[in-house]
Amino acid sequence: MSVRPNMDLKSRLRSIYGSGVESSDLHERLERLHRHDVLTIAEHLDGYWKETPSGRLVRVEKTYPCFYGHGDHSFEQLCALTGPTVALLSGNPALCEFDLRSTLFLDTETTGLAGGAGTYPFLIGAGYFETDCFRLVQFFLPDFESEHAFLSDFSELVTGVETGGFRYLVTYNGKTFDLSLLENRFVLQRLENPCQGLLHLDLLHPCRLLWKGRFEDCCLQTLERRVLNYNRSPDIPSALIPVSYFNYLHWGEFGVLKEVLEHNRKDVISMAILLGIAAESVDITDVAPAVDSLSLARFHFRRGRLSHAAGFLERSLEDERCAKNRVEAVFNLARLRRRLGEDDAALDLCYGLMRDDPEPPLEAFEEAAKILEHRKRAFQEALDVVSQALLLYPGSAQLERRRLRLVCRMDGKKWY
Repeated sequence: MSVRPNMDLKSRLRSIYGSGVESSDLHERLERLHRHDVLTIAEHLDGYWKETPSGRLVRVEKTYPCFYGHGDHSFEQLCALTGPTVALLSGNPALCEFDLRSTLFLDTETTGLAGGAGTYPFLIGAGYFETDCFRLVQFFLPDFESEHAFLSDFSELVTGVETGGFRYLVTYNGKTFDLSLLENRFVLQRLENPCQGLLHLDLLHPCRLLWKGRFEDCCLQTLERRVLNYNRSPDIPSALIPVSYFNYLHWGEFGVLKEVLEHNRKDVISMAILLGIAAESVDITDVAPAVDSLSLARFHFRRGRLSHAAGFLERSLEDERCAKNRVEAVFNLARLRRRLGEDDAALDLCYGLMRDDPEPPLEAFEEAAKILEHRKRAFQEALDVVSQALLLYPGSAQLERRRLRLVCRMDGKKWY
């Protein structure tokens, strides 16, 4: 509502708050001012007021089609997602029956990162798939007195009053932060935490296995740029989000909060699409476009799939993305071949490093000596390898001990 600059103060107040302002007492005026502000915040966020028996909150709902583009990818990336693949990705066999239609994607915005009783989640973003779309519901806390209503309404969504209920929960760093913070708030409000009974996949941990070392870090926005090829610009920095909420509470400045909600929506959407890309990468048997072969070898090794790990280590020798780590890949492949009982293949790899590398690593000599001494019982050949290594690493006490032991074993003497 516009106010003409030549109006006096009483006329301006009447134009904004109605004709009864001058006759109302102070309490009524404050109530009217509060009603004006809170209605504006709901409208400003493109949401609506949800009334509950314990208070009210702001809800914002958005719907995205499955072909919605997010960088170079879309929600269609999740079409081929299967339970066994998600169980492999997470390392949790309980997720082998994973169903995308029963999965909730969760992210929160909070008043700080310290945790504890003094930190509040003031925005919860919850996304889930319906028949042919991705639905995103955001719960906004208009003031601290409304927290019971805020948490209760979120709980109703999770337990199925609106959706039929969820069995699975996907977060990004939720195990450490979001879920523990929500647990504290539900306890303080004497409410049952609806997330406790859900099977949880914290996407941060498999993403670290897949992309750690390749990028500067594994935070969600970094993977957005480097994996999804999505640049969220403009975007409010995460460090300014708590300040933006406190400015709203203290001064009624809610202009920036729209950007906060958009930030939260992007987090939830990126998390969902990243799940599809990560699952597709670990399920592939050839070179994966999003993940280099050395990282996939590390992932499968951590999951106990040694033959798969060896296969990806072999591919990493031809993968240009792994060129700078070639020596590491060859050595790890040699160790893995030995562990799989393929001693001759492991020896060939060690000999190749010792012969071709201008500065062969000490570990290659040690690995070859172990195989020759303990597997082949070829003490003289093992001694030759150790002697060659001592020429390059003359100060190695470990090599000296190995040489002494080999000499004693060849002479039939005790070395201990």
